[in-house]
Amino acid sequence: MTGKRRLDPTEGLAPPPAGRREGVRVPPWAAALTCAVLLAGCTDPTPPARSGAATVASTTAAPAESFAGALKGCIVGHWTHAFEEDHDDLTVYWPATSQFPPARGRDGVEFRASGRLTYENIAPADGVEKTPGRWTLDGDRIRIDLDPEGSATMDMQVISCDAAALVVRR
Repeated sequence: MTGKRRLDPTEGLAPPPAGRREGVRVPPWAAALTCAVLLAGCTDPTPPARSGAATVASTTAAPAESFAGALKGCIVGHWTHAFEEDHDDLTVYWPATSQFPPARGRDGVEFRASGRLTYENIAPADGVEKTPGRWTLDGDRIRIDLDPEGSATMDMQVISCDAAALVVRR
């Protein structure tokens, strides 16, 4: 050997949180690669099929300014809450076209490039109640103002965003 170190795909992985099933864990080098691809503007409009836990890329792998610049393009789309993947204080959304396990309703949000959005909440009889609103992005924070005229406001910090998942802290 010439002193080169082999890349260990399990290096730096933390065990899954207590009480959670074994899921997909991302080593730090893979998270950095995912962020690099995201920042390069590479997008895949077809999300992968769902069979387990969401793969999460960390925002700490890239400078905040660069990440925030690419973030708006990633956020735009229709996201549905995958509450099975929530952990600690993080909320996980999957693209609305994903295959979800059965549930008695799911909330979600559709972010449009124009700054408008539709917030979807669980309605009576497991229906969906849609509320229009606006969204703005400030660094890694999304502010949501629901109509009429800011009747409700939400603030979320984006932890990661890619074609497979949007992970936020409320």
